[in-house]
Amino acid sequence: MHDNIVNILYSKSIKNMNELEKYKKVFKDIFEIKDDELENLNYQDIPSWDSLGHMRIIQELEEQLNNEFDINEIIDVDTIKKIINLAKSKIK
Repeated sequence: MHDNIVNILYSKSIKNMNELEKYKKVFKDIFEIKDDELENLNYQDIPSWDSLGHMRIIQELEEQLNNEFDINEIIDVDTIKKIINLAKSKIK
């Protein structure tokens, strides 16, 4: 019961966020970082942003966007700005 309430509240809060906030939330949740660490974040700044961490980001964004990224699109995205721009390009 508690989990269902949390999921409902979470999904409603996600729906009320603008797209940029959603993308930032993905990074904050996966890497457990704060807002002030996001600005110029790149993969070298966080030890957990390895290949597995990278795929976790991509998977979460694909789920939120209900869209898939091509392998060639995700290989070179190594900063939060590049990933956010890629995600924005998928919004229809």
